[in-house]
Amino acid sequence: MIYFDSAATSLQKPRAVTDTVAYGMAHYGNASRSAYGPSLIAARAIHAARRNVGELFGVDAQSVAFTANVTESLNAVIHSLIKPGSHVITTELEHNSVLRPLYKSGAEIRFVRYGEHHDIRAYERELCLKTAAVVTTHASNLTGDMLPIDEIGCFCRANDLIFILDVAQTAGTVACDFAAAGVDVLCFTGHKGLMGPIGVGGICLYRNIPFTPFKSGGSGTATFNKAHPAEMPTCFEAGTLNAPAIAGLDTGVQFIKKMGLENIQAHDLALARYFYEELIKLPNITIYGDFSDFSSRLAIVAFNLAGRDSGEIAAWLWEEHNIACRGGFHCAPLMHRTLGTDKQGAVRVSFGWFNTEKEVDALISALRSMS
Repeated sequence: MIYFDSAATSLQKPRAVTDTVAYGMAHYGNASRSAYGPSLIAARAIHAARRNVGELFGVDAQSVAFTANVTESLNAVIHSLIKPGSHVITTELEHNSVLRPLYKSGAEIRFVRYGEHHDIRAYERELCLKTAAVVTTHASNLTGDMLPIDEIGCFCRANDLIFILDVAQTAGTVACDFAAAGVDVLCFTGHKGLMGPIGVGGICLYRNIPFTPFKSGGSGTATFNKAHPAEMPTCFEAGTLNAPAIAGLDTGVQFIKKMGLENIQAHDLALARYFYEELIKLPNITIYGDFSDFSSRLAIVAFNLAGRDSGEIAAWLWEEHNIACRGGFHCAPLMHRTLGTDKQGAVRVSFGWFNTEKEVDALISALRSMS
């Protein structure tokens, strides 16, 4: 199999990640609930993960809370901080993990259009007295276009707004100083660029913001209180944590540190550039996104072939060539409407650390035979 769907999940992971998860399944107890060996081993693994994830994202260990995935992280943060009747700025690049919680929040939502997302004046035009927050993705999961988070962070600080950032696509693949960029709350998932297992994500807090716990339940502390503890990280960690997955995430983060985040980013982008430059030579190809500067985008190339359905193309690549990529709508409805692909979707090819140029050649050869 040739796997080109790292934007969905890093199916190809370091062997150490799967070994760590298997060890945790066999040896971990319920962390922070008891003082016997298996419970303490799990608690230590989770603390080590907090420390290493915090180091990667530029926060201290106690500012890292673990969740099941970025969707849960975004729901927890948005429903805690965004109140009905308030005003929020977001963009047309968003995944439904941002859009649906915002719709449900009861806030007034104003959208910065795709194509204007690089211009901070577009955000300024949407500002009003009721604006409480800016909630954006770091980069589009469909086109790979990145947002200017340094400028958005400055805009938020100047106007006393909370900046909530979804880094599902960039965590582990893009080197960035999120604290310097002015991010207040960062939401991530572990199973994509961080090379961890499915079933773990998290929240990083960069400044002291009061949260209303999204979920309530067992916390291992403050047992006699009727309300769930509101301090980090407990406020987002009701119930038993997925210690084996968290430990697997930690192993993925350590692998990234060993390989070098800048090296991973350069490798992925080199493959994306090579694919793009070969793809544009083919007839009847439409490519979506801004490729004018490969240093400020993700290793994602979305395209269509003539008027053919994207799902049909993705299925053909798998069935005839054993190449895995993604067709369809990618949970990004506003982007598809803007791009005019809300009927046929788009074929998305996304690259990861374990992909090779030889694999790209095989994909180009397959597409050449189809076009």
